[in-house]
Amino acid sequence: MKPLVVAGFWVVVTACISAAAAPGNEILPDGQDVGTRRGDRDAERGPDRLAAQPSDRDDPPPDSRAEGEAVPDGTASADALPAAAPATRVPKLVHFVKAEYPPQAQRQGLEAEVVLELTVDTDGRVTEVRVVGAAGNGFDEAALRAAHAFRFTPATRDGRPVAARIHYRYRFQLESKVTPAKPPQATPPDGELGGRVLVRGTSTAVAGARILVRRPDGTEVLVRTDEAGEWRLTNVPPGDYHVRVESPGYEPAASTVEVTPAERTEVTDQLDFASDVDGGAGLEVTVHGQRPTREVTRHTLSRRELLTIPGIRGDPLRAVENMPGVAVLALGDGDIVVRGTEPDSTLVFIDGLPVLRPYHCLGISSTFPAEILSKLDFYPGNYSVRYGRGLGGVIDMETRRVDTSGEYHGLVQADLIDARALVEGPVPGARDWYFLGAFRRSVVEWTLEPAFEWGIKPTYYDYQAFVETYPTRQSHLRVGVIGAHDRTKVYDGLAYERDERTHEFGYLATTYEVVLGEGLRWHHVLALGFQRTRAVELAGDYREDVRVPAYPFIGRAELELAPLPWAELAIGADIIYAPFSAELDVPAEEETRGPPREYSAARPNARVEAHDVQLRPAGYAELSLTPGARARIVAGLRADYAEDTAEWDFSPRLSARYDLVQQPQRTTLKGGVGLVHEPPKQQDVLEGLGNPDLESARAVHTSVGFEQELFGRLELSVEGYAHFLDRLIVAEGTENGRVELQNSGDGRTVGIETLIRYDTDEQLYGWVAYTLSRSTRRTGPGEPEYLLDEDQTHLLSALASYRFGDGWEAGAKFKYVSGRVYTPAVGSIYSTLAQEYVPIAGEINSRRLPDHHHLDLRLQKSWKLRHWVATAYVDVINAYAHRRVVGVDYNDTFTRSTYEYDVMATIPSAGFRGEF
Repeated sequence: MKPLVVAGFWVVVTACISAAAAPGNEILPDGQDVGTRRGDRDAERGPDRLAAQPSDRDDPPPDSRAEGEAVPDGTASADALPAAAPATRVPKLVHFVKAEYPPQAQRQGLEAEVVLELTVDTDGRVTEVRVVGAAGNGFDEAALRAAHAFRFTPATRDGRPVAARIHYRYRFQLESKVTPAKPPQATPPDGELGGRVLVRGTSTAVAGARILVRRPDGTEVLVRTDEAGEWRLTNVPPGDYHVRVESPGYEPAASTVEVTPAERTEVTDQLDFASDVDGGAGLEVTVHGQRPTREVTRHTLSRRELLTIPGIRGDPLRAVENMPGVAVLALGDGDIVVRGTEPDSTLVFIDGLPVLRPYHCLGISSTFPAEILSKLDFYPGNYSVRYGRGLGGVIDMETRRVDTSGEYHGLVQADLIDARALVEGPVPGARDWYFLGAFRRSVVEWTLEPAFEWGIKPTYYDYQAFVETYPTRQSHLRVGVIGAHDRTKVYDGLAYERDERTHEFGYLATTYEVVLGEGLRWHHVLALGFQRTRAVELAGDYREDVRVPAYPFIGRAELELAPLPWAELAIGADIIYAPFSAELDVPAEEETRGPPREYSAARPNARVEAHDVQLRPAGYAELSLTPGARARIVAGLRADYAEDTAEWDFSPRLSARYDLVQQPQRTTLKGGVGLVHEPPKQQDVLEGLGNPDLESARAVHTSVGFEQELFGRLELSVEGYAHFLDRLIVAEGTENGRVELQNSGDGRTVGIETLIRYDTDEQLYGWVAYTLSRSTRRTGPGEPEYLLDEDQTHLLSALASYRFGDGWEAGAKFKYVSGRVYTPAVGSIYSTLAQEYVPIAGEINSRRLPDHHHLDLRLQKSWKLRHWVATAYVDVINAYAHRRVVGVDYNDTFTRSTYEYDVMATIPSAGFRGEF
């Protein structure tokens, strides 16, 4: 009952917070905030006082008149208002459609102004129109109809087209009501121009930021912000001033500000942490980082990179495998090995919900398609205390907001691996509610598997469906379902053996986010789910039969606040409450230090039937300090409780970064240290199979490194790490001949990661990533060290992709990895009890399989049609067919051995994608 009480408490608290939400930052559909700017304040005084956001002011369209000029009867005029998102140049209107003056309003002599929010894509099309300043009397509808037909030149950032949002004002005026323009003063008095620079969504000042101001006559002046983030220019002639704000580690912001005579003009710029996502609307993958308000180290992958990296087929998790510190396993593993930790020690989340199996069967695709994600954060170590219960890395995926343009959009895609479809738009008959639905199913069992005779038939599908709304300008609510299903059958020729494995999961979840004020935010997710695993393998005397259904309740909540301008505090909690059943008939555990061996009839099965509840609550607090423009410190403490072991785990963590040099090329030092814990898996503590007295394994994460801007778009990142693990679970033999699980193991993993990256431009992107590492384990104090099964000394990835024009793009990726280690059999003895030969093992993991290398290629061509964007592509994995050795196979007497190879050498995939 305790978890249900906690869940009820969260619901009540959330309702109270939502009801009491004070005016603050607006939560926009893509998750960005509109902070307090001069334009926001001036909007309360009147439309003529609206100042520029980070963008250039649009020229008036040909069919409109500027304010103060005569406007013919029955016409509509439009003035562009500034955008909320930072950009070098905002969209420029090239095709204006005059709105029809509402007849009834015209007869009644009514005038109005309608303020619209327009979303303009990278082709200059208006994809979303939303009324943010309504006028009624038919004016809103007339403005909406006209704005949908606008065409713009796209916004650009550093010369690249990006998606952007702007405010646009339609002014409906009658000829008899127009006031003649006032003649300008011959010699207007000077004014003042100044402002303040903050971290977006907080009150934290950005000291030392570069403010480049371009005067109306074209001359420029450079100033910097002080410790309070403020800057000022005096004796400024009236006119339009272009202001660009830059600070290392942040996205630049640009705005055009109008200085009026004899007045002080103020502008508040809120900077986002650096991101390379195209227009902020695509999929973002963050590597080596934490959430933007707490990050210490961060690399990003743009939407273009995620869709076109050769060999990954647009799969976000496969993109992570090309970054430093991530081991590359063979097809069929479906595991993620980060910085030399066990595969199941890296945690994967979707919207804060744990995902036990990140990949579909055989590791062909991840369980969530890129089309539904807004970002993916990858943390190999020293991550925030909001994450726990794992010794390895963390992958945190977040689903994107649904399109709110009022139109329906979607895509279809099919290749030789799978087929997918997605559609989104307004919910019919429900005002201000929007939906997204997506479905994907494998086709490999009908295409590649029969052609190459794998002997394994994989089948999978996944689904996602959401409805969401914005109850207030400060809140966002979503309800949805997500899930996946996998089934793998192994067969010999035309006759199936009894070898079938099925796994499925699903969640019914609700998420709620509300901004309570400047720097004050609440977020939670509540979910009910199911997880089912079914595995049956019968071959001669061998028997394995597993049935494990579970029905978890998951809850996460976090409150973020900024008590001081230089300090941010996050307080949160999460809980797992999962009733489960387990029916197991599996081979008994083997000793960890023993050799891998074939199943023997003399080895008995363990039979377990259990019905229990897994209860694991946790709480945490994290403080982020910005003592100056150069430094950032993040400190936190997490407390976890596991009811099955009746133990508390406390995990303190600390990380920091410091800009040693800021100009002209930034040099940043970074480092961190922290304690992480991983409670035993449920099967490890079950009576009859495991040991209920086990403790949580733990590890100390340490890292130190630097980032160096080189020249142009090149940047170098070097980071060394050392993880020290203890209380690892190992299987030890006892005096009575049984095998028992104990916390006697320990180990360490050390390495250095290097990344040289060419940041994406209009034509080219690419990088070279290299990791040198070593990961060892011991079964107990005084025992010899041995290499981890997944240890890989060398990991090299080199890739690039180039746009040739006319929709053509080609790319290549080369990978080189060390072979996996294994324990050799150095002889055998004949067992009369088992009536078979039993191997004599050599030194544990003393030999290594041959190294592997391969080349992936991709070629694609896109066509822009009237209402569609069509793309045809060919993706070839392992183009020169260098087969990877994945194991060693012995004869019955263990006197001869041969290599086992991956199920296939080359994996080709050709497909088509259409978006509307």
